[in-house]
Amino acid sequence: MKKKTAYVFLNDKTNSFDIFFPLAKKLKKTEKKLFFKFYVFNKKTHNDIKNNLLFKSEIPKLGEINIMSGKVFSEVKLMRLLYTFYNIIKITFFSLTTKSAFFHFKALEKFPFNFLYSINRNNCYLVDGDPWGYSENINNAINIRNNKKVNVQHKPLHKNYSKLITFSKYWNQVNYSKKINKPIYFLKSTRAEKDWLDFCKAKTKSFLDKNRTLKNEIKGTKVILYLFGTFTDIVTVDQSYNGHKLFLKTMEVLTEINNITIIIKPHPNVDLNYLYYLVSKLNNKKIIINFMHISVLSNICKFAISNYMSLAMGDAWLSGLTTIEFTKYSDKLLEYTNNNSTIPQFADYFLNIDETKKLKDILNRQTKVEKRKYKNAIPKNDYIIFANDFLKSFN
Repeated sequence: MKKKTAYVFLNDKTNSFDIFFPLAKKLKKTEKKLFFKFYVFNKKTHNDIKNNLLFKSEIPKLGEINIMSGKVFSEVKLMRLLYTFYNIIKITFFSLTTKSAFFHFKALEKFPFNFLYSINRNNCYLVDGDPWGYSENINNAINIRNNKKVNVQHKPLHKNYSKLITFSKYWNQVNYSKKINKPIYFLKSTRAEKDWLDFCKAKTKSFLDKNRTLKNEIKGTKVILYLFGTFTDIVTVDQSYNGHKLFLKTMEVLTEINNITIIIKPHPNVDLNYLYYLVSKLNNKKIIINFMHISVLSNICKFAISNYMSLAMGDAWLSGLTTIEFTKYSDKLLEYTNNNSTIPQFADYFLNIDETKKLKDILNRQTKVEKRKYKNAIPKNDYIIFANDFLKSFN
């Protein structure tokens, strides 16, 4: 069976893989011959993706993941350069001899990777890097922190693509694409698709069956999912606070609540050694650190809590959890957001870090899984048109 190869050039964050993974699964379901070659640009991103228990088991079903600069001798700059140019030559050869498609999030904008765009400029997709679409509040939170003018998108426009995939009509790349007459596909957020959410629900049972210890530990308790992002500064958080202070305050409150299990899902950039150290100091057997995908973990939890509006909060909210943003915004940002979250749709409760009693009251309530309705800011869903055009490009 002749493969139809799609090359996916990811960013240095796992978010780009998280965005594309559900889309790849959906396309693969339609066309079994599809083979996805994912490329990352450093070993850390590769390891972060492989450390996600869901991704690790599913990648071989879609294709393979490679490091552009190679897996071995990565500490030697010359070897990284040699591997990089070897991979560029290899991709070039196969793309010139066999029809293929390229997807990237901005990786093909700069030398030497812009050369790859030049050899497949008719079938190269630029993919939106915001999984829920452009957020004006998040954009302005960054502007406020950097003392820039609000309501202005300072992200540079990308040029090396033939077609655009976006989850929002408000991204500045959309108007640019219209001006230069490049096709635009408006898609529903990939992690909000019913197929994806159903897949994650189905994975939950097998995940628990393989993790009997976890299954027994959470039995008969109220499970809280703590989406922990960083010990360092956070763009939306007042500069008198940081992730470390917020973590200590959050754990102080959570450990005072009876009959709960706390599952901490750390962001890939978290200092894990320090996280394990802090958790060990708490000496609480009901605190568990786990690396399964949030859309799977959410199916065994009742609440999700985060210290800023993490992109992962959308996954927890869509899974029906009661979501809480427990944080400390700057006064300037609070004034702009009208004392609300930067993405209020994904925060059922928005609490200041001092509102500990209110947090306890919420967590002590009986709650149920909510049925969520979500629509990102697109005029229509072009998935069928996109899928047909994409698959035709291999003919």
